[in-house]
Amino acid sequence: MNRFSLAAACLLVVGLSACVAPAAAGAATAPPVQITNTGGIGPLSVGVSTHSEIVAFAGQPEADAQGAERSEHPYEALGYNCIPGMSNHPDLSRIELTSSPPTEEDISGVPTQACLTVFYIDESKSALAVFATTSSSYRENNGLRVGLATQTADRRAHTRAIGGCLDAFSFRTRHASLTALIDGGKDVPHRHNGNTELIVKGGHISEIVITAATDELGLFDCIDS
Repeated sequence: MNRFSLAAACLLVVGLSACVAPAAAGAATAPPVQITNTGGIGPLSVGVSTHSEIVAFAGQPEADAQGAERSEHPYEALGYNCIPGMSNHPDLSRIELTSSPPTEEDISGVPTQACLTVFYIDESKSALAVFATTSSSYRENNGLRVGLATQTADRRAHTRAIGGCLDAFSFRTRHASLTALIDGGKDVPHRHNGNTELIVKGGHISEIVITAATDELGLFDCIDS
């Protein structure tokens, strides 16, 4: 199953990538960037914003790579807040969305570039399709952010994290969806209106993913389905 975001390691197979000077996006001293379930990331919007608009907002990416997932839709991935010292492989590179520096190469033996935030651009539409981050510098309008305890997030969002294919808070609108994934929680059966569902107890938000309603990249099985 193609789950890019179930833990700290979220591997993305891409073509040869290039590293440039680090950008300031998501720096600890910067004010939090507002994100919304309608697809907003600061001044950007999934399904609309272009490569140049992303760079104007976030700066030059530290990692820039091309690829295509199972849908065969080509994309460009722009990585920010990347872990220094991750080298390129001469034939294949990866951007790895991570919450901590990797301690070794992945199981294929291919070096990775580890980034806290990645913008995925659908090249066929020249527009931002998916945004994913493990940085607490991005905050949803209810105050949800990476690192927030699940119990606190329950109260702020006035809803519960649901278990199953993913342990996550999920918010869908006509334009986009926002998914806040939970790490370290436990799925507990809960009766509601005569039905049993799994709710997540404990843990914390480990990653936030925003996808455009028109996204066709197919990067996340449990989010895209």
